[in-house]
Amino acid sequence: MIYISVALGIEAKPIIKYFNLKRDNGIKKLQVFKNERVTLIITGVGILKSAIALTYIFSQSEIDEDDIFLNIGICGAKSEKYSIGDIVLCNKIINSELEKSYYPDMVFNHSFKEGSLESFNTLVYCEDEVVGDLVDMEGAGLFEATTYFFQSYQLNFIKIVSDYLDREVEQNQVEELILKSLPQIDNWLIEREKFKVEKEMDFTLEEKNMVEELIKNARFTATMENELKSLLLYYKLQGKNINEILEKYRDVEIKDKRDSKKILEEIKEIR
Repeated sequence: MIYISVALGIEAKPIIKYFNLKRDNGIKKLQVFKNERVTLIITGVGILKSAIALTYIFSQSEIDEDDIFLNIGICGAKSEKYSIGDIVLCNKIINSELEKSYYPDMVFNHSFKEGSLESFNTLVYCEDEVVGDLVDMEGAGLFEATTYFFQSYQLNFIKIVSDYLDREVEQNQVEELILKSLPQIDNWLIEREKFKVEKEMDFTLEEKNMVEELIKNARFTATMENELKSLLLYYKLQGKNINEILEKYRDVEIKDKRDSKKILEEIKEIR
């Protein structure tokens, strides 16, 4: 199942139409729309409100290892390095109020732009207040809630740039931006759905030792360690020889944290 969350009904409207979803009348507290492939949840606006909404839904759901969570919504961009209508896959999510950052696994190939997303509890119109590339009012709450129900590789946050923090966005523009982005997002989802978790898939003892050796030598943080392991398991499921990948970095020497990040980026670029 693909679980999609949006904050607003106007964001949901084109998704309902595109995927031909029907209202689940058995759920009274929230608007939820479904078919056999997709479940769409309208969470409402705000970090806390969106987190509560997803917790309510997922606590009643049976989440499988092959399920996908995807947040779709419009966002403001801090600078014009992003164009209006750009589809951005978020590689970092910041809770502005808590000053806390989260890092979704970026292990799957995609054709989107990437950027960091900062979530606020109020509307933001001044870029001086913003640390992230993009701004919304839900992302951090969604991430915090979904980590209780999904593995990190299952979480995806896609934002469509609608403005530069300089104006209110008209409802018809929101609908048009989402609708225009859906074919590209759906094509990516189709490829993403091909990734199936094998229950017994794990590293061999030799692979585990090599992975732990790399983590130690490269001085990876806990977040980097988790991303590395997800990447390598994904490559293994694709049939790649991960011993060859790990062997390349067996005698690696690290001078500072930039070297650590460079190694992880190189591994992420393997195709």
